Amino acid sequence: MIKGYCIFIFFCTFQINAFAQLGNEQSNDVNGFVNGWNFAQIVTEKLVNIANNVELKSFTLSTQNAKDDIYNLLTNQLVERANVFTITNSFEIAAIEKFNGSGRNINLQIQVREILEGVSRSICYGSGEHLITTNIKFRISTDFQNRRVYVKPSFDLSNFSADACFAPGEKYTSTVSKFKNDYKRYIQEIETYYTRQFETVITYNSDTYNHNDSNFEKTFWKALSFENSGYSKGDLDRDIYNFQKSQAEEERLAKINKQEEERERIKLENERNRKAQEKRENELKLGNLKAKLLTANNSNNPSTMLEALTAYRNQKILMGLSTQDEDARMDVLEKQVKADYKKLLSEGKSAIEKKKYESALSILKKAKDLKESNPEIYFGSDYEIENPIRKAEEELTADQNAVQASTELVVDDNQNLAYERQILERAISIEPENESFKQKLEQVHLRFKVVSLLNEGDELLEEDKISEAIEVYKSALVIMPNLDLTTNKLQSAQEALSAKSRSKHRLLEEIQSELSSTDGFDDVAKEKARQKVLDYIKDFPDEVELLVAATDLFIQEKLGLEDAFNMTQAVLKVDPENIAALNNLGEIFYLNNQTEESMSAFQQAWNLGDKDNPNTLKRLTQGNYTLYLRTKEIGYAQNALKAALYAQNLSLDDPVFSRVTTNLYNTNENLSCNE
Repeated sequence: MIKGYCIFIFFCTFQINAFAQLGNEQSNDVNGFVNGWNFAQIVTEKLVNIANNVELKSFTLSTQNAKDDIYNLLTNQLVERANVFTITNSFEIAAIEKFNGSGRNINLQIQVREILEGVSRSICYGSGEHLITTNIKFRISTDFQNRRVYVKPSFDLSNFSADACFAPGEKYTSTVSKFKNDYKRYIQEIETYYTRQFETVITYNSDTYNHNDSNFEKTFWKALSFENSGYSKGDLDRDIYNFQKSQAEEERLAKINKQEEERERIKLENERNRKAQEKRENELKLGNLKAKLLTANNSNNPSTMLEALTAYRNQKILMGLSTQDEDARMDVLEKQVKADYKKLLSEGKSAIEKKKYESALSILKKAKDLKESNPEIYFGSDYEIENPIRKAEEELTADQNAVQASTELVVDDNQNLAYERQILERAISIEPENESFKQKLEQVHLRFKVVSLLNEGDELLEEDKISEAIEVYKSALVIMPNLDLTTNKLQSAQEALSAKSRSKHRLLEEIQSELSSTDGFDDVAKEKARQKVLDYIKDFPDEVELLVAATDLFIQEKLGLEDAFNMTQAVLKVDPENIAALNNLGEIFYLNNQTEESMSAFQQAWNLGDKDNPNTLKRLTQGNYTLYLRTKEIGYAQNALKAALYAQNLSLDDPVFSRVTTNLYNTNENLSCNE
């Protein structure tokens, strides 16, 4: 790699001589490029020469373990011979490789060979030979005023140390700490050597040198490069060419500027002549405007007077004359015109509020004419006058359309009720005595009420609340008895209710079938079924058979004990001795851990004749036995035994009956089968 630098230096030397000759022929500015290039080549050549001549430093340290042989003190025989081994650490600069980088960031690659040999591979984890590449970093600082460049190298080998290869518990001819300190010291000596070798001051001499030339410093830093894609001779030639081209462009522009200055001088002279002619014309025009102002003052019209005064004042301003008197007079006239405008605007808005749109439109147009004839006065936003005018025009047109539409209107459907109400109310506000308009409006109001009720009924039908929908349709029919739409909707709802009544038990069977197809833990399916049943039975509040069947479904499928309880109460309110409802009530209390209430309901069903129901007998046996165990009251035991014996007489083989009778006979000598 160092040989490559020698070729590079030869090429640079040739280029330096060529550019030196070029610099003697060019201006000082071009010499800045050449001197910057030459100084950069001198610096790179110096660094390469140092790298070619520097020594490759190295050192080797070693130590041995100092253990003694082990002898038997009684027999003086050798028991164990000491295992003498050597620890060796070598360090050398294997090669000075190559420079890289450019400008202020230049590095020199150094290849380091480190050999670590220890007591064993298991202890010396870094043992063996290692080739490591590191860098000497160069900080380049300049003093171009004194033609100097300072090179400060930085070489850090602190990462290399003898840390890894000492077996614990061994004694060494050289202590571990001394061995490591010596290793570190030798490393530091190598660092110091290379740092001193590369630390240098490089000077530059040239008769054309000018340190104040900005081209010199820019070229120096670009040319100070060890990169293959760095600043080349072609780059230098390009920069010199561009600089010379720029100088030529500046000369061309200077010539153009001189020509422009001459044209500007001629232009100014012509302008002076024009202004003199303009002054004569303005003085004549001012006299004419003053005569018009005197005529306008005799009219006593503030707007006309202000228009003439404004023209006279503007002409004086154009001529650079004082307008103090005119300004004072204009302030007074402007206030008068503004006051007239505000008055007209207020009267027009007031007429709109009173819904006198034709009168409002006439007044507002006068205000607009006053504003447009005095453009120099700020009356406020254009919207302030345009909006009321547009409002008056729109409302006037709307009034006319409302009267015409109301006259032609026939109230015979429900399609445009909102529009019909709107135009009728407007027409009545214009013609308050028109009875035809009033009658039509009353019909619209009635149809609004009917439509609202019909929509409410339709929504209830969609929610399957048929009974409620029927009542709403009936209310609509009271308001307008002859409306076929209401009659048809009522008839359809009544037919739907009849059809629903005929299919009520099939619905419960379908719901039970749907639930049986789930795994019993589908809460979404259960909630859907629960709401479907509750919505359905709302239409049949007095159907005892349906309510009992729905209660059975809620208990069996665990859809909600509270809803099941409410349905059972509804049945018992209609039929207090309904055995199925009493059994369901007992089951609900039993599942809700209300055992005493449960036994009361089951006992009531038993007393009413439901004696052979297996579930009733089982619950009476279990519940009374549980209460007996809880309270030790003999009455509960007797009731439990009575139900169990009755079940056994019916040959019911549920083990609960035999278990309860056995337990009660074994624990109560006072109980007998006769009881």
